Amino acid sequence: MISRRTAATILIVATVVLGAASIWMTERYLNLYRTTMQTDVKIEVLQVDLGHSPPSIHLAFTITNPVSSPFEVSIVVYEIGLNGKYLTQGIIKDAFQVGRDQNATIEKIVVIPEARMFTIQEAEEEGRWLWSVSGSLHVTTYVGETRIRFRSSIPFKPLGS
Repeated sequence: MISRRTAATILIVATVVLGAASIWMTERYLNLYRTTMQTDVKIEVLQVDLGHSPPSIHLAFTITNPVSSPFEVSIVVYEIGLNGKYLTQGIIKDAFQVGRDQNATIEKIVVIPEARMFTIQEAEEEGRWLWSVSGSLHVTTYVGETRIRFRSSIPFKPLGS
């Protein structure tokens, strides 16, 4: 049978080792979280097609992974506006990988609802075309899912306007 002193020593050593392991894991998690939050999302308007029915906007989302391991973007949720007015929203559910220290671009053609065409008409009358795209990425790393928010303003005048 072990003495009380030996048992106390074992208990103290185990507590110190578990405490140190917890601190180390917490530090790793926080470093990964901080780095993941530095993920850069650039949005580009590639084309606005107002001449066909239905009218549409062609967007490109470029995601830069600053993490030293790949991550998966499971969902992209976005909202589109023009000159400060809401146009439409959408979700991209096609999961894709972004490699370590790499970029990934996903393109999306979004239909502009007929009910929001008054915003397009106002932009044509004003001659002002400032698109806004905001939303969030749902990124999955080896420690779980993180939501990364983005917002971008893009001046882009459609051809023929």
